[in-house]
Amino acid sequence: MQQSTLNSTPVAPEHSDHLRRDFSEMSERKPSFFHRFLFARPPVLVVFIIAIFLLASVLYLDKNTGPFAISYFYAMPVLLMAWYLGRKAGFLMMVITMLTWYSADRLGYSGVTLPLKYAIANAITRVVLLSIAVLILCAFKDLNTQLEKMVEERTKSLRRLATQLSEAEDIQRRRLAHDIHDGFSQMLSALKLSLAASLSESRQDSPQWNRIKSSIDIVSDLINNARTLTFDLHPAMLEHLGLTPTLRHHAKQFTQQTGIDVTINEEDVSQSLPPVITNYIFRAVKELLNNSAKHGHAKQIIVSLYWSPASLRIVVDDDGSGFEPGVVLAPDVTRGLGLASIQERLGSFGGNVRIESNTQTGTRAVLEVPVTQEQHA
Repeated sequence: MQQSTLNSTPVAPEHSDHLRRDFSEMSERKPSFFHRFLFARPPVLVVFIIAIFLLASVLYLDKNTGPFAISYFYAMPVLLMAWYLGRKAGFLMMVITMLTWYSADRLGYSGVTLPLKYAIANAITRVVLLSIAVLILCAFKDLNTQLEKMVEERTKSLRRLATQLSEAEDIQRRRLAHDIHDGFSQMLSALKLSLAASLSESRQDSPQWNRIKSSIDIVSDLINNARTLTFDLHPAMLEHLGLTPTLRHHAKQFTQQTGIDVTINEEDVSQSLPPVITNYIFRAVKELLNNSAKHGHAKQIIVSLYWSPASLRIVVDDDGSGFEPGVVLAPDVTRGLGLASIQERLGSFGGNVRIESNTQTGTRAVLEVPVTQEQHA
């Protein structure tokens, strides 16, 4: 989406956006069902019952299939216990399985009754092979666990770095806003006062009076634009009043400028968020309002804030013309402070964005941000 003329470009280096984009794409990758099944942590009793059931099933098949070779299926319960419960559980199940397997050989379930010495030799060979299999399987599981921990630590580090980059942006925005307010705006105010004094000393409706009056109007527009730019860069209201009052103030101004009815609703008790996240949420909502006005041609917009102890969910609904979310959020779209950029930045904070849009019902944007201290540690 195109960027509104009222929004300012982040002043941090461009590589920070690439970092946030990489982090967002990484955090959006969800493990497959097969991965979740393999690396689940079921209760010990459940795994043990399943292993005993497998062992009984293999013993039953071994007894009733005669000469068909299914003996090595006895390894299944051992490997199951080793994978989900570790080496000790695997070796314990191996003892139970080997006693059952040895008994099956001695009873002739495989179609041939083995002499004692051959049954013992087979048992020793199977113990060695199963022990090696248990050790290899557990080593692989441990390696995967270590890799997952490394990935988790790296993800936390990237999240902290992304937050620090956003904090650096906010510091630069705050400094620039203060410079504009304390320097540029005051100089314009002084210029306006000087022109007003000159206007009072000039003869009304003379060419000089008209030029001074026109200059005062231009300076007034510059002062208003400077105030708008200062508010866009860093609204001081966020620090003193909080997110919802600042949104309501902006909604009132937005309605006056565009004629679009904007309603701000809030449910439950608001939680404390770090300034860097509060600032970005405010700018993200502003971007969504601008998009609804410029691209959706909406007549009504409703912004709802739902607080919970664990998260903040913001829902922005409009009655505009809608769009195709897949196109706007595509990775190759040029990124401004649009929907794709909001998706990246909230991902770096541990949040996410969901967009629903069609030509009949307008657009719904759902922003979710976790309210936890872990992401800011």
